[in-house]
Amino acid sequence: DTIYRYENKLLELATGLYYEYHNAKYMIYPRESEGKIRINATLDYKIINQFGEKNEIRFKTRTYANDEEEAKKSFKLQELKINNQLIETKELVYIEKIEKQEESNFYDYKVKIKKDLGKGKVTIVHMKYEYYLPISDRMQNYKITLPCLKMEHEIRMKEQWELRGSAYTAFYIKQESSDSKFKIEQSSPDLIRIKFNDWVFPGGGYSIYYDKK
Repeated sequence: DTIYRYENKLLELATGLYYEYHNAKYMIYPRESEGKIRINATLDYKIINQFGEKNEIRFKTRTYANDEEEAKKSFKLQELKINNQLIETKELVYIEKIEKQEESNFYDYKVKIKKDLGKGKVTIVHMKYEYYLPISDRMQNYKITLPCLKMEHEIRMKEQWELRGSAYTAFYIKQESSDSKFKIEQSSPDLIRIKFNDWVFPGGGYSIYYDKK
């Protein structure tokens, strides 16, 4: 019944794969006439694999579509580079139907990217992709999947809409000063940056809310 119950799990995290950095940029385009929100994303991260463990791309999201064919079209993996080498993307995206309604109130399909990254000690990944959300889903969540030394995500809203955001960690950290280990920066109503300047563990992340101006 104390913090030490997590000790074994923390030791596993401390000796396994981790992100040296994890950076992302999202451009959000509400398309009210179509009842959709389009998101264009760029993702850059570096995985450290000091003990040569099995490693793969960890990516999944949900998409909005009436059928599987439309689901395939609604998510586009536009570019993938691994250690600066351009990778063919055609066979890497998998669409799965969401069978249980409690998994999602808005979505019918899961999207996964499957790619073995080998057992190299350092892997740098760059991705560009585009996907759609229903305009009724005004809140998006993100959680980091591996321990991460530094993380910075930027979200920008278009079409006269605004953003709100909140971040969280597996362990509570108060944002007390300008050099806090994690902070949310909002320089304008349509731009938010979430920064973790020191370790964040799986379970840490943030929520973003979209508001019509």
